[in-house]
Amino acid sequence: MIMATFEEFEILATSVSVRCDPDYEYERLVACYAEPHREYHDLRHIDFCLKEFFKVRDRRPIVKDYARGECEHPWLVEAAIWYHDSVYDTHAKDNEERSADFAISSLRLRKKDAVIVRELILDTKHAAMPKTFDGRILADIDLAGLGKRYEDFVADGRKIREEYAWVGDEEFMEGRLSFLTGLLRRPTIYWTPMFQKAHEKRAQMNLRQAVIDLRK
Repeated sequence: MIMATFEEFEILATSVSVRCDPDYEYERLVACYAEPHREYHDLRHIDFCLKEFFKVRDRRPIVKDYARGECEHPWLVEAAIWYHDSVYDTHAKDNEERSADFAISSLRLRKKDAVIVRELILDTKHAAMPKTFDGRILADIDLAGLGKRYEDFVADGRKIREEYAWVGDEEFMEGRLSFLTGLLRRPTIYWTPMFQKAHEKRAQMNLRQAVIDLRK
């Protein structure tokens, strides 16, 4: 089932904003993810992330029992999923910041909600463990594809390579190795128990094999 539909976006938009025009903003967002240079970071990635999110979301306003993977601010986590790669320029280093700006302006978020969504989207830089449980959930969702079957994991890697076609092979390999080995140096790849249970073992195997393959 496709989850990144207008109907789902409309539910989100009308839940977090009273001033957003869902039809217009959905068209703008889809246009972003349809940019020709995107092979991996397109609407299929958002759909995949939404499916992972829907496994753990709970749309009650406040959920204090995080043991089951429920979010404190589920609507804002979903908003961050929709927009976290809305700006994707492989030559730039501020994509997350610009994506957050786009999310806030497009959804006409309230000031407090805007602060939360900005922090959530910045958590997808994967530079450190997110400070909030919602941030850890979002970061794990974004990396859930690392736990796919190895063949699918490799196919995703090829798509990312195509997005960086302007980068030489040696430079790309060094960057990819740095990212993968950085994840492997963590105590765990995933921050939350439910994603560790669902994806940790296979993701560890995939990343280790990928590092071996790259070093060949």
